[in-house]
Amino acid sequence: MMKTGKLLLLICLIYFTSPVLATHIVGGGFDMVSDGNYYYKIRLILYFDEINGSSGAIDEDVTFNIFRKKDNVNLRQISVPLGSSDQIVDYVSTACGTTVPVRTRIFEYVTNIFLPPAEFGDPMGYYVMWERCCRNQGITNIRFPGSTGQTFFMDFPPVIKNGQPFPNDSPVFAPVGNNLFCINQLSKINFNAYDFDGDSLVYELTDPVRSIKADSIIPRSDIGTPGPYPSVIWNTDYGTSAQITGDPDLIIDSITGILSVKPNKLGLFVFAVKCSEFRNGIKIGEVRREFQQVVIDCPVNTSPKIFIRDPLRPRNIAKNDTLFISNTQQTTTCVQIKVTDLQIGQRITLKAIPLNFMPIAPITGDTTQLVTSDTVRLSFCLPACVGSTKQNPYKLKVVARDNGCSGSLTDTFDVYVVLAVPPFFEPKLLLSSPDSVFDMVGLDSLKINVRTEMQTSQLNSLRAEYYDNRNRTISPNSFNPSMYFQFKSGYGSLSSPYQWKAPCNKLSNQPITVIFVAKTNFCNQSITLKKPIKISVSPFKLDPKLYVVGKDTGLSEIEITGKVNQPVNFDLEGIIKDKKKVEIVATSQGKLLQTYAINTKDSIGFGKVTSPLRWNPTCKETGLNYPFTVMVRAVARSCDNVFSDSLLLKFKLEEPDLKISQPPNFFTNNNDGYNDFLTLKTMLKDQECTINFQNMEIFNRWGEKMYSTSNPKFVWPENREESGSYFFVIRFKEKTFTGWFQMTN
Repeated sequence: MMKTGKLLLLICLIYFTSPVLATHIVGGGFDMVSDGNYYYKIRLILYFDEINGSSGAIDEDVTFNIFRKKDNVNLRQISVPLGSSDQIVDYVSTACGTTVPVRTRIFEYVTNIFLPPAEFGDPMGYYVMWERCCRNQGITNIRFPGSTGQTFFMDFPPVIKNGQPFPNDSPVFAPVGNNLFCINQLSKINFNAYDFDGDSLVYELTDPVRSIKADSIIPRSDIGTPGPYPSVIWNTDYGTSAQITGDPDLIIDSITGILSVKPNKLGLFVFAVKCSEFRNGIKIGEVRREFQQVVIDCPVNTSPKIFIRDPLRPRNIAKNDTLFISNTQQTTTCVQIKVTDLQIGQRITLKAIPLNFMPIAPITGDTTQLVTSDTVRLSFCLPACVGSTKQNPYKLKVVARDNGCSGSLTDTFDVYVVLAVPPFFEPKLLLSSPDSVFDMVGLDSLKINVRTEMQTSQLNSLRAEYYDNRNRTISPNSFNPSMYFQFKSGYGSLSSPYQWKAPCNKLSNQPITVIFVAKTNFCNQSITLKKPIKISVSPFKLDPKLYVVGKDTGLSEIEITGKVNQPVNFDLEGIIKDKKKVEIVATSQGKLLQTYAINTKDSIGFGKVTSPLRWNPTCKETGLNYPFTVMVRAVARSCDNVFSDSLLLKFKLEEPDLKISQPPNFFTNNNDGYNDFLTLKTMLKDQECTINFQNMEIFNRWGEKMYSTSNPKFVWPENREESGSYFFVIRFKEKTFTGWFQMTN
């Protein structure tokens, strides 16, 4: 390791060679943030060498120039006054083996500007710039640093795209760390940025750029110079990919923005980082930061090491082991940590990061100490009443970090923590329904009892919040009928019923979310418990079903066959879910049903209704047209709508089994009341069903037709006839009968 005196001489030579040309620029860069309505805040951060820079080189104002990229037209020149200057990057560290001060002061120039869309809507975008001379004379890796200026610039997109506002916040670099680069040691520094819009960021090393107009004679120019801007001239062995040489050379992680290098030369080095932002895979802008870093000879740094003592047994616990701690007094729970580090004079910082839980208050403790021997004792403290169980222990990542010259070294220790907290201090929010999703139909009713379980000394409240499917707050009074949930407040357990009768029509912007919220003061901490339910409402629709008892319920048509004087009896049954009102209705007219000797009636019930149907066909009905169909419906009415299920009943009457007998073969037409006339009745043996009678014909013995009729109520002879023998033919639909008889006066 280089002696301290030689190191002091080297750094002094770096900073004080050619004092006439030594100036002040360490680096800097632009960023901008949208304030809405096309207003933007544009900021230039300038890093100033406070030790070797001339106070006369501090600019009380600078001029921002905004150019259009398409044609490099200068659209704005804005004079911006010096703002904050109280921030310092202070590298002084006795642990680094030197007391030579290296101090960088941070200046900010900030302006608010309106960028009208009519002027700033070009798709190729814009850039803002300012140039200044000069850099520190002692810079090692570029030529003529004392007379080489710097151009600060940033690319940004148009304020509108496709006719729509396109607000954008540029990436904003995090503050520069106070790490030093140490020769022959892996050194790191964080150059990451954050983006309020959530755009993707990509980091890369890029050449520092020179100024065009500003030089050692005219150190600043307020008249902007359009790009492109020339790169610095690298000294031998240096370049874009070797801005600081080493093993490895200076590199940057394209995702994290972490710079790392293991330098092989002492000196002062300038470098530049470009951060590009992408939205939907398309680059929309970039920011740059130039900076310089001194490489010195530092003591070798070693990592700290964490030890956690088991409070129940005389041993140190292992990583990913479980730490059991008793906490029944509602007080802060602290865990003692021992950290060893060989570098005297460094500062150890401890942090406990929750991995699988969110504490109700910050994790505190004795988290930073200066190493005066090889061991420091620190602690982290969990908030009061934070508890876990063996089944679900809290997991913490304990991180110990030193402040070594070339960057912090760390040790991590994952540990599970089980804390015993009195169960009666754990509030609960309970719903009477186990379901959390409800698919309702119009006019359905929903009632849920909501309650809290608290100890009697706990003050709590119970309320409900309402949201649509876009997570927008809505009022329960916007529903008809209204939802109802009464706000409750008091000590101990509370209860309130939630109830609602769904409207007939489908809701807009559904499903709606109802969140029941219980709020309590738990161990001096405000605790909020939430239980959501989701509700969807379909248009009102009832689904009644109708069937014949004893028949297949899937039939839509049923054939019913009857016989004369043999009654047919069965029951119609209508059913509907949820005990809604249902009615059985025969759609044919009642008189027509009576004509066919069919008797039924409309019936009304809730959930299920039965209606008897009776059919008693006689010879009177044999002459009617068959099959005869009856449409019967199960009907439910609500929300001014009618819903029904229909069943077609097809009645068929079997033909009577006719038995024809030979009539008397001797008639005396003398009005003595005995065998005076021939009628159909005398041939049917008291059967009255003549539905199939077609006609009757009588012939004399010579074959001449004497009589013909289609009237089943015929009487022959109608007048006096001569005596003689006659033949007859009687035709029915299915049969024909023939015979003879003798007629005398």
